[in-house]
Amino acid sequence: MRNGVSCIYSSVPGAVSEAYRRYMAHTTPFLSESGGSMMLMAAGGKNLIGPADEQWDVAMIIRQRSLADFMAFASNPDLMAGMGHRKAALLDSRLLPMIESKDGSVPWIEGLDENSG
Repeated sequence: MRNGVSCIYSSVPGAVSEAYRRYMAHTTPFLSESGGSMMLMAAGGKNLIGPADEQWDVAMIIRQRSLADFMAFASNPDLMAGMGHRKAALLDSRLLPMIESKDGSVPWIEGLDENSG
């Protein structure tokens, strides 16, 4: 199972917050229809490790059944119609796909050498 993490950065709380609320209201039904769900939405802050001048306001963990399901969700034309709200709300974002470990091992270590070249 893959989880996506998207950290959202913004610096103008008022207008940005409203645009982001509209983006989430538009996006959430498409996420659900694609089999995805939001596992966590949390306030961020200044980095403990990383650039001191960088701050992430919000972090999310989104669960999807597969990478293919996420890509279908992300390329849905009806979803894309609401991207104006996202563009108005976000100055920067990151998407980090992850593979959940069921037994405590780190799944990517076994294939790290194969994917690095």
